[in-house]
Amino acid sequence: MHFILYFVHLARSLMLKKAFVALLLFFLSARLAYSQCASSQGVPVVNEDFGAGSATYGPQLPAGTTNLQYTTSCPADGQYAITQSSSGCYSASWHGATDHTGNPNGYFMLVNASYAPSDFFVQTVNGLCSGTSYQFSAWILNIVSANGEILPNVTFTIEKTDGTILATYNSGDIPVTNPYKWQQYGLTFKTPLGVSSVVIRMHNNAAGGIGNDLGLDDITFTPIGPSVNILVNGASSGAQNAVCNQKVTLAATVGSCYVNNAYQWQFSPDKVNWVDMPGANTTTFSFSISNSGTYYYRLGVAENGNIGSVGCRTNSGIITINYTGAPTSGNATASICSSSVYVGPSGKAYSNAGTFVDTLKSKFGCDSIYTTINLSVKPRSFSSVSVAICPGQSYAGHTVAGTYVDTLVAANGCDSIRTLNLSVFPVPNLGGDKTICAGDSVTLYPGAFAKYLWPDGSTNSHFTTKIAGSYKVIVTNITGCTSADSVMVNVVNCSLPNLPNAFTPNGDGINDTWNVATLQYFPQCIVNIYSRWGANVYHSIGYAVAWDGRYKGKPLPDGTYYYIIDLHNGSPVLSGSITIIR
Repeated sequence: MHFILYFVHLARSLMLKKAFVALLLFFLSARLAYSQCASSQGVPVVNEDFGAGSATYGPQLPAGTTNLQYTTSCPADGQYAITQSSSGCYSASWHGATDHTGNPNGYFMLVNASYAPSDFFVQTVNGLCSGTSYQFSAWILNIVSANGEILPNVTFTIEKTDGTILATYNSGDIPVTNPYKWQQYGLTFKTPLGVSSVVIRMHNNAAGGIGNDLGLDDITFTPIGPSVNILVNGASSGAQNAVCNQKVTLAATVGSCYVNNAYQWQFSPDKVNWVDMPGANTTTFSFSISNSGTYYYRLGVAENGNIGSVGCRTNSGIITINYTGAPTSGNATASICSSSVYVGPSGKAYSNAGTFVDTLKSKFGCDSIYTTINLSVKPRSFSSVSVAICPGQSYAGHTVAGTYVDTLVAANGCDSIRTLNLSVFPVPNLGGDKTICAGDSVTLYPGAFAKYLWPDGSTNSHFTTKIAGSYKVIVTNITGCTSADSVMVNVVNCSLPNLPNAFTPNGDGINDTWNVATLQYFPQCIVNIYSRWGANVYHSIGYAVAWDGRYKGKPLPDGTYYYIIDLHNGSPVLSGSITIIR
């Protein structure tokens, strides 16, 4: 409308009414024809949604994209942030907004405008085609929640790379909304002959300071084109069912937009990845599929000569074709044991009871032969038994105590799983060989049984002796089973001789440790060694490893050290000195 007012002013000032009328009619007719190129869209040449990430703030924009300064906090005047949310920023006057795209953890550009008007987004777009219509747009949010502040006002400009303006659009003042609301702003234009690169620019017209703060997201520069209506086998529908190998015809009616239309049909198995169909370059496309499944089709349209460039074509809506086979049916009844499988005609395995439809491909490659399977599952039998035997006896072929799992066949033809817990009794245990000091005694006890027989003929449950030798006990349990166990009792002289008062830990293999062999008979003894200043340099319970004159792995200096030994048998504590000589 800015151009219309300009032409009216020109006509009045120059009194060239006839020229004004001609120009006005030309402009209106051009706008009318141009509007027919905004009914379909292609793959965006620019699609800036600022990405997503786990961090609160996203990465800085490439150099030259904006005149604002990047920050990773709430932006001040003249700054911007790539952020997931404006929550917590100037909460008295700003909305707590999230991105427009809806990506999980998605980012948007949060702008606190500079005091002077400036460019807050500039990008060069290459690879465009002549005579192709494009839409340049963005979603903008007035981030301010309070009335009375400066309103954002944005100019969209499309320029040649030399700065020549090709098209422009002004958003006007973007109002405050409560709750906040993202709004799409932008313009459409057609590339002139010979122009393949343009600069797209968004300029902030209002002054900064109090207000003029905004969110920016989903900046796109997208080819647009004519309306496309597609019939499937003569029916107007976005989805059709077809039988395998049945011929399907897609026929398109395309609106006016380009001087000469060019076409390209595309196929996709998933509506994401699209492939050009070779030779499918007219408004009509016929084909058939030999395999069942769901397939997707669409028509690309562009100015003649530009159809080979994805960035210069627009696409129709998606047509869905569901291919199925002409079914034949059959029935099957089967029974399996639990944990087994039944394999249907297709090779698919079934393990649960129920009714299933098994599908087998026909000779045409379609899923066209159906078998209804009524499957039942017979249970397996499980049992557990505990048995005790005497030593030398066997049960079910087993002679050693333990748990055994045996598989038998039940009456229903399925396995019967039996768990056998086998015990062998009695099992007396006198423990390991014993060493006692001369004059001491040891009491032997093999466990709780019904009867006992010791070497001297005694039948008590316990046997006490002070004499060295081998001792055997024969026990009998309540079922009459007998078994035996033996143990060796050693008697040693446990008196401590004079303890060594020096040793030479110099690594020559002679007298390298403080060797007190008799301490082996006192496994509960406590040995502590101290430096002359009272530091504890050695401590042990028992004396299994003789002291080598080290403390924490490092050699101690030559000198005198002091030991204190508690034999832990009621005798007096032993003490004395040791000298390390190297």
